[in-house]
Amino acid sequence: MKKRKTINILSWLLNFAIIVSVFSCGGSDDDDDNDPEVDPLVGTYIFKSAEFAAGATVAVLNDPTDPTLGTSEVTFMVDDDAYAFVGGALIAKAPCTNPTSTQIQIREDNTTYYVCSGEMKEARMGSWMVSTDGLNFTLSIIDPAFDVIMPGFTLANDEISGTAIIPIPIDQSVVTGASLPGGGLNIQAIPMNIVFAKV
Repeated sequence: MKKRKTINILSWLLNFAIIVSVFSCGGSDDDDDNDPEVDPLVGTYIFKSAEFAAGATVAVLNDPTDPTLGTSEVTFMVDDDAYAFVGGALIAKAPCTNPTSTQIQIREDNTTYYVCSGEMKEARMGSWMVSTDGLNFTLSIIDPAFDVIMPGFTLANDEISGTAIIPIPIDQSVVTGASLPGGGLNIQAIPMNIVFAKV
């Protein structure tokens, strides 16, 4: 009888030890508290819109498919659409077969990539950062090499928005940044209101 009682106590202690070890080894919510928080900017975006934040004059191609037809001087006003100018600077080097499928992926490791929706293509765009005070968002683009700096940017409703200085041509018939026939470089820095929307 004493042997049976000892076996029952040992059996009970063994079961208790197993139950305790299961609960103590089980996943704890405390482990999640130690995981680094993912920056809310991380994600995939489309370049949604751009508007002139200041006036600018550009010699615009009369027919973009035929540069031999010359240019006409056009003055853009505040709030005029600037999508073509900013898109050319931001997403022209994306590898997408269909340019409308171009997306910008902001990754946790502070890199940015062009990704093509519906296509199995991606290419390095550059990098991104937020200033230590959290006020300035910067996209550094590799090709062509320039920074899009958005001071006082906002992240709201899954959209990054702000004003940035964007290099655009003075004359569309000449490569941006190249020498103009009359002297000077074919570039002007114009403030633009830009919006990226998360997809």
